[in-house]
Amino acid sequence: MGCNIEPQIEINTYNRFEKMNNPNFNNERDPNFPDMEEWPGERYKGIGIKRMKGYKCDLPINKLNEMRDKFWTTKIEENDNWRIIHQICVFDEERANLTLGQYNFEVAENCVNHIIGNNGEHYYVPNYCINDPYFEKELNNKDVEEKKIKLCLYDVSSDTTIKEIFSNHDKGETIKKKFFEETKLNENEYKIRLFFSGMEIKDNDFIYQHKLEDNFKIQIMKIKI
Repeated sequence: MGCNIEPQIEINTYNRFEKMNNPNFNNERDPNFPDMEEWPGERYKGIGIKRMKGYKCDLPINKLNEMRDKFWTTKIEENDNWRIIHQICVFDEERANLTLGQYNFEVAENCVNHIIGNNGEHYYVPNYCINDPYFEKELNNKDVEEKKIKLCLYDVSSDTTIKEIFSNHDKGETIKKKFFEETKLNENEYKIRLFFSGMEIKDNDFIYQHKLEDNFKIQIMKIKI
């Protein structure tokens, strides 16, 4: 019985230097879709190729989503490659990298806000289409009612999830301690980092500061010491 053979996709073999310096595709950012103002200092959102400076935004979420929809709709109508870029920007880190490789696209500055297509063309994505806004966490512990919540601790490297109960007044260090206890991971051999919605949960951050609720998933990144 014969096998169905998929047609081969022609892959462009430009190297990264040639792509970035291709004079035929030195496209500029679209002035109709500028980035939102960034926060000063070390304020970041996102993980891996989506990590970038956090931006300010006072818009309600429905208005922000309208801006995002307008950008993607406009760009996809201009060039169908934007459908691929849209997927890269909304996928998680692993699938985003797989999609980049599948279509021979590259990130120009280690971030998906500037992507180089397989023919050397340049695509620029505004920051609000990649990450949610960065909000300063200013709530005081005594102003927030304490409650119990169940959190899903997702170990990225092993693709396993542990569900644990915490107080919303617990800190990031408490989450780490519970993860070490449940997994029997050696604290002298590994350190771990916690991420939710593209933002790192620091040891002294309270759970309520990240607006975590029941069954929200926290990504656990293990690092060999």
